[in-house]
Amino acid sequence: MERNANFIFVGVIALFGLISLGIFAFWLGKYGSNEDQFQSYRTYVSESVAGLKGSSPVRLKGIDVGFVEEVRIDGENPERILIDFKVEKNTPIKTDSVIVLNSQGIAGIGYLEIKGGTNGSPFLSAVDKSERPVLISKPSMISVMTDKAELILSHIDKTVLKIDQLVSERNIQNTTTSLENLSLISTELKNNRQDMTTLLKGAIEVESNTNQTIKAFSSLAQKSDSVLEETKTLAQESTSFVREIKQSDPMGKLNVTLENSNQAIEEGKNMIREGTILIKSLQESPSDLLFKSKSSVSIPENER
Repeated sequence: MERNANFIFVGVIALFGLISLGIFAFWLGKYGSNEDQFQSYRTYVSESVAGLKGSSPVRLKGIDVGFVEEVRIDGENPERILIDFKVEKNTPIKTDSVIVLNSQGIAGIGYLEIKGGTNGSPFLSAVDKSERPVLISKPSMISVMTDKAELILSHIDKTVLKIDQLVSERNIQNTTTSLENLSLISTELKNNRQDMTTLLKGAIEVESNTNQTIKAFSSLAQKSDSVLEETKTLAQESTSFVREIKQSDPMGKLNVTLENSNQAIEEGKNMIREGTILIKSLQESPSDLLFKSKSSVSIPENER
């Protein structure tokens, strides 16, 4: 029985060796014998490369175009991962192409996906003449989703903290007090509704009186404008009258008027004297007024 178990063990080892030899021969036939048909590239990633290892495929639009050679921590910058890989030389890797780490399923085997590359852009190997041209990498969808999830969780934590602060005992008590105060104010307003109605009516009357007063002031202002216009016209007419007086030689006319007045005064004096003499004559001889046909009245020299 023990001898048969040894034969089985040796057979399993031999079978495993043959399978390994076949896999090696397949790899050698696919990659080792056509080494000159591949172009070496390098990229750097800052995210986790779980599931990616040597011999992981490199794909372009879902087609295998190469394989990963080595995955290791970058000695110059421990925060990123260095990945060396090879791609068939006829693969169009342009200067605007990028490499993205993907996986088959959520937790499946990792692989590199080449994306982008416009038709008019030059080949990366033609621009970067180094032994391994560096292809720029972009974060994978899982990495982006993870970062977004962490950011969302951070915001959720802050929101929960603010909600906790909002619903604290103190704020609840303040809210309850505010609601009670609002209830009291509402009750007071309801009780004083008649007074408020009266107050509103008074305010409406005050507004009406104010409008009437404004209209009266407006009318008065219009009348004031008319008075000002009339005063302005009167002032203009007075100015014209004064100008005419200045032009008409008032002093000469005044002298003439004074001379005429003096003559009239002298004639008046003479008439008074004659009347006085006549009265005296009548007092001395009233009959002379009836019987004398003509009376000669002589005015004393001293009364002339």
